[in-house]
Amino acid sequence: AFNVGTIVYGTMPPLQGSFAEYVRAPLHQIARAPRSSAITMEEIASLPLVGLTAWQALSPHLRPGQSNVLIVGGSGGTGHVAIQVAKALGAKTVVAVCSTRNVEFVKECGATHVIDYSLEEDVIVALQNHVNKDDDGLCFDIILDCVTSGDPNDARYQYPQRIRNAHNPSIVVPDHLYQRLGGPWKDWISAGLAPPDLFSPSR
Repeated sequence: AFNVGTIVYGTMPPLQGSFAEYVRAPLHQIARAPRSSAITMEEIASLPLVGLTAWQALSPHLRPGQSNVLIVGGSGGTGHVAIQVAKALGAKTVVAVCSTRNVEFVKECGATHVIDYSLEEDVIVALQNHVNKDDDGLCFDIILDCVTSGDPNDARYQYPQRIRNAHNPSIVVPDHLYQRLGGPWKDWISAGLAPPDLFSPSR
């Protein structure tokens, strides 16, 4: 139960916005906000969507101390949170792809290695070179692609096909998990009409 004045955060049901002075939210979609002077109200408000997205993408699959995670788009809204979630879950390594201006930022988020696509002629070759340098099996078993979507502008990079099909050396293990955030508009509508119970105690 919450009292008057309790600071909460959460999400709204589909087709209901939160850009308002007051909103009425279902109890099962809100939770007590973190109590820390190190985090602002604005930061708290930005966490539920990207935080849950990163958690649900990684938590069921990541093996503490074993998983090598690749995050494409590591400096974006979900990407930079996913780096921190992967580290908190105990990932062995977290490699992020981003541009020059965000390299230090993603390192601060916890990335163990950064591929700067602004400097690299080919991101895939850079990933292969990185894998080649490691003698302890650095092929990725989890890839979270925060760039590729149903938008043709994003799809032109062809990250899913190129990462999965890279050889000599391979970038991924045979039973890898490749997850991308974006999809065709019909997928977004389907997801919006059947929202999960995000804050139930069992999760």
